[in-house]
Amino acid sequence: MKINKAITMTTTCKPKPISDHKDLVEKFAKALAHYRVDMIEQLLSEDGEYNYYDIDGEEEEEGDKQGMIEYLKRVCEPLLFTASEPATVEYDQCLFCKVGNPVVLFNGGTFPHNPLAFYERNKQGLMLEFEDDLISGITFCGTFIKTDNEYNYKIKDYRPPNPYYDYDSDNED
Repeated sequence: MKINKAITMTTTCKPKPISDHKDLVEKFAKALAHYRVDMIEQLLSEDGEYNYYDIDGEEEEEGDKQGMIEYLKRVCEPLLFTASEPATVEYDQCLFCKVGNPVVLFNGGTFPHNPLAFYERNKQGLMLEFEDDLISGITFCGTFIKTDNEYNYKIKDYRPPNPYYDYDSDNED
């Protein structure tokens, strides 16, 4: 006896409401946009896990609250007195590793980490995670629900210069 049952599954990805921690997200964004690390320190959980770049700005590291504060001081203190205006702020949500979590983009996704190499020229935001009423995690995020990040699609067309290969010959019939 053979039984055929059609199973229909409908999955919809509903983003987590930012409103759950909207005030905390806005406080964080305002403080960082004005380069005020002292205000951010009180918003971070002591037990959180935070991603930031090493002193050279090349390697992403994972560490504790103190490491995150030191990183933010490194990138913010030079701007605290020299920037003529605060960083611009955009709000979005993660579309990859923690779907729906709030992401804050500063200066069009170029701050606090401004990539130097061509292949890194993408928008990055800070994706936030929460525990109780504190930020318990900050991770760099590059895939967003609303904001386009053309880097994710255009990089595949990039060809590094090669003096031994004639790329134009690929187009000949």
